[in-house]
Amino acid sequence: MKVEYPTSESSMQLNQLKLLKDRYPGIKVGYSTHEDPNTFDIVPIAIGMGAEVLEKHVGVATDEYDLNVYSVSPEQMDKWLENASRAVKACGLEETRHDATKKELSDLRTFKRGVF
Repeated sequence: MKVEYPTSESSMQLNQLKLLKDRYPGIKVGYSTHEDPNTFDIVPIAIGMGAEVLEKHVGVATDEYDLNVYSVSPEQMDKWLENASRAVKACGLEETRHDATKKELSDLRTFKRGVF
């Protein structure tokens, strides 16, 4: 197993999340992240691949200690969590088909086209 801190995008192997979910149905799969602290678009992909538990390193630089290369500041963590939250909302239901909203049904009737 190769470990990189921070982890490069080519080493993320996010498809492994789907593999683990398929291999262990009913077991929550998590994502422990070590990408560059200014990367905020990987966590939505992990969530979309099925990650249900998320782990991220957070730190605060001091006069005595620098922030390491894979930990986020509290401000970066806010942005990371915002992206994670948006991903959860956008992914929606997984186990069942969602019920159409009134607006969706109305829009479908409005945009109905003929079939040829």
